[in-house]
Amino acid sequence: DDIFDANTYKNGSDDLLELVWTVLWNITDETAENCRKFIEDNNDLQAFVDCLTVFGERFEVGNLAEAKELRPYLINDTYVEQFRMLMKQSNTNLEIRYKSGGILGHILNVGPEVLIISTDRNELNNDIFKMIKDWDIHLNQTINYR
Repeated sequence: DDIFDANTYKNGSDDLLELVWTVLWNITDETAENCRKFIEDNNDLQAFVDCLTVFGERFEVGNLAEAKELRPYLINDTYVEQFRMLMKQSNTNLEIRYKSGGILGHILNVGPEVLIISTDRNELNNDIFKMIKDWDIHLNQTINYR
């Protein structure tokens, strides 16, 4: 018999992973050097992509986007589309939509000479505007930010 059940493991470890992600968030908050270390030690953002694949939309990397010098790491079609998808599809989680839109806003802020992605800038701006306009402000949620 296989004693390892991936679903049981995933469900049983959600709380621990959320705690670990919160600790990671706190040690990278407004600390560009720790953010850079996270990127360099994890094959760019592969750890983020892996967590997103396994655990869904509960993970994000907003602290990396806040550090201007680290934004080029986020400027790639895969990451832009991941955040765009999270911003559009997280209908019940305002915090995920908010943070994903914020990350995309930071990415757009680098300027057209640096932002080389296949998604049109105006289309991305319109997506962010639509996301904000469509927020259900009556949802009973707290955005954990500062």
